[in-house]
Amino acid sequence: VGADGSASRVARYVGVECAQVDLALEAEVPVGERTAGRWQGRLLMEWGPLPGSFGWIFPKGDVCTAGVVAARGNPAALRAYKEDFLGRHGLLGPRPLHDTGHLTRCRRPGSPLARGRVLVAGDAAALLDHWSREGISYALRSGDMAGRAAVRVAATDAEQAAAATRDYGRRIDETLGVEMRASGALMRLFFRTPGLAHTALTRLPWAWHHLDAYIAGHTTVAGIMATPLGRTATALASRLPVPSPRTAEGEPVRSSPAGQP
Repeated sequence: VGADGSASRVARYVGVECAQVDLALEAEVPVGERTAGRWQGRLLMEWGPLPGSFGWIFPKGDVCTAGVVAARGNPAALRAYKEDFLGRHGLLGPRPLHDTGHLTRCRRPGSPLARGRVLVAGDAAALLDHWSREGISYALRSGDMAGRAAVRVAATDAEQAAAATRDYGRRIDETLGVEMRASGALMRLFFRTPGLAHTALTRLPWAWHHLDAYIAGHTTVAGIMATPLGRTATALASRLPVPSPRTAEGEPVRSSPAGQP
């Protein structure tokens, strides 16, 4: 089972293809008692200046995790946004405990999840939420499914092993795939009309309560988009072009070598 992250070598072997590739820049910033108290019980999400981008601050006692994310292809603009974002929230002065960047990848529907007796899961399989770029819950759930499939694959002949890997792909598509398609629709809407998304969240209590439930893990994007208002948003998103990764040839983005931006 390949579970070696977004720069996975196993994913390249399997042939994983991505519909969306983003760059996230994140810092772990130490804060004093006063700042820690100000952030206690709060988090911040900010719509960024780049299409589909946002910034976040998650407090963790005497440390704040802060970062920004946007489509891969304009790292200088994203770094400038990060500096501005940290500065505006008083997090630019302290020396970060960690200051990192990484790619987030969203799987293209139908992209391979196995090759022979090799499977991929989590970030290696490019399983994550298109809008929030959250991938931990996807990694845990796909890892469980991949582990169960791997037990079957290891204990049987080639024909039955192929059936086990097909079943794994079907289970992913029927569960995590549903959530990814819903988050993809939300991302298209946010990418094209961030003002509409902001207005909905700030003017419609329904939208805010559902976002709060999603962040708390009480619902999924698929559950939200299955509501009447969500279905209307999905219908609108289906008429909008899908934000595509920036490649010179316009071809699907395939998993790149480890560490390659």
